[in-house]
Amino acid sequence: MLRIRSIKDAGAGLMFAAFGTYTVTVAALRYPIGSAFQMGPGFFPLIVGTVLILFGAILMGRSVVTEGDAIPRFRIRPLIGILIAVLAFAATIEWCGIVVASCALVMLCRAGGWSFSWRESLVLSVALTALSVGVFVFGLSMQFHLWPQL
Repeated sequence: MLRIRSIKDAGAGLMFAAFGTYTVTVAALRYPIGSAFQMGPGFFPLIVGTVLILFGAILMGRSVVTEGDAIPRFRIRPLIGILIAVLAFAATIEWCGIVVASCALVMLCRAGGWSFSWRESLVLSVALTALSVGVFVFGLSMQFHLWPQL
């Protein structure tokens, strides 16, 4: 009888295998697969789904071989903090602009955790906002306002 020693690996492996199975059976097989030389629209989802199933099998095999940590206690505070931050970002990006909304997103996410100081959150906020502006506004030329519209 196999005994699961790492419940985290078993859960992650099951999740990967489930997503991979869904991708192969539902997403990939609805489209023509083609061949390696003339790939159809179902070829890439088939490959990705297969790789996910393989990763899932490896993780499930690893869960019976290696000893893992116990699952930590479920905490609701991070879930609610991040949910509020994402909803606030979605509600304010049009009116406040991407700079203010992104900074607010990171600072509100801080409310969901315990381990970050205000200084670390501020540095992370500035860095992620600069990255967001660089990628979405300048790199992809998306039409976001940078600052609040008065």
